Amino acid sequence: MKTIRIPASLEEARQQLIGLGELLTATEWERAAIVATFVRLDVSNGGPRELSKSGQFISAREFAEFGIVGLRSASTISRYVNAWTVFARLPHPKPGSRVKLPELEWPPEQANLGSRTSAGNVGDAIRMRPDIAAAAATALSDPDVPLPPRVTAGLASGARQRKQEMEQRARAEWAPPTAGEQLDRDWTSWLSALDRLLTQGAELAERSERTETVLGVHAVMAKMVYERILERKIDAEIRNFFDREGVQ
Repeated sequence: MKTIRIPASLEEARQQLIGLGELLTATEWERAAIVATFVRLDVSNGGPRELSKSGQFISAREFAEFGIVGLRSASTISRYVNAWTVFARLPHPKPGSRVKLPELEWPPEQANLGSRTSAGNVGDAIRMRPDIAAAAATALSDPDVPLPPRVTAGLASGARQRKQEMEQRARAEWAPPTAGEQLDRDWTSWLSALDRLLTQGAELAERSERTETVLGVHAVMAKMVYERILERKIDAEIRNFFDREGVQ
């Protein structure tokens, strides 16, 4: 069983993890030991604040802000802490102490699926330990956190089913209109366009009264059509229809 020395301070731990010292070839359990020494999952979000006041213990999010390669996600930090305290069932190491590393396989979550870890005791752990509940919620929402193959397969199956359901719903909601429905939409659109053109025609007629100019043949034809619409009071009929039907 391998024994390592835990850094005496948070700064020493940070330097060792990002430097070129002995942890360059560190095992995952070495990293877990160091992370679990200085990270407390209940420091933030309503946890006991006296832990962080000492300067020795910080939250997973604060540790991730160090930017250490492989330890840049709060969910990853939580995974290392839980590996040491939950799956290996070891207490948080003390700064400057020497600890023996577990002889368990990594990742411990997968190694323990068939032994002492069961749906029952995991549920009990989540109910009794808020830090485990927070870590579980974070892990499931973080696509970068590795999950056991059995869990990954279940999530993938559920995702495929949800995708199929969404595609079926989308096809039902966006089904192409029938010929009759499309014709109804087109006539309604034409009527709305005609109402806008009549409004524009009224503005043009007013400008024509204030401006002395010679119009071209197309402009004369357009003005004549608009005047005939007014003579037959078609514009009034259209506006009365829109007012009666509540069309904007």
